Amino acid sequence: MAILKKEGVTNPTTEQLKVAKKKSVEEFFTILFMYLVNCQKYGKAIEDMENAMLQKKDPFPNTVSDASRLLD
Repeated sequence: MAILKKEGVTNPTTEQLKVAKKKSVEEFFTILFMYLVNCQKYGKAIEDMENAMLQKKDPFPNTVSDASRLLD
């Protein structure tokens, strides 16, 4: 529902709910992927993203492929 609210949808259809659920699952796995990578190698990048989140920015990639590309 938070994803739909961010997009300005107040009365979502079944299709919009399915799309939002799929997007939230993808974002969950992306964040999980980012936290399970080698912390010695990528710890600084993750720490920088966490600090940006505290500043109300959204630096985290939205898909696992974007996260992988970012770490490369």
